[in-house]
Amino acid sequence: MARLYRPLLVLTILILVSLALNTSNKGINSMTLDARKPVIGMQYQGDKLNIFALGETHSYDKRKAEEVTMLVWQQVKTGAQATGDHLLRFVRIIEVLF
Repeated sequence: MARLYRPLLVLTILILVSLALNTSNKGINSMTLDARKPVIGMQYQGDKLNIFALGETHSYDKRKAEEVTMLVWQQVKTGAQATGDHLLRFVRIIEVLF
């Protein structure tokens, strides 16, 4: 169980840190009348997907991003299925031994 909770805890901390950075960035922008981009963010504009990382903008075509997302999702599903099968075989071997 600890192996499951540790990555979730790290992911939660990373999300909270990124939200705090974006909030402080907005506060600094409003006090200095500056127009900095978010520290971490994502935005759809027409057919483009804009990803903000550390103040830099990376633009991607929306259709291509959807295709890549579908390919990655299929690979994740295949990997999860293979991992599940492997763990099931491992459990069966342990049951036979003990």
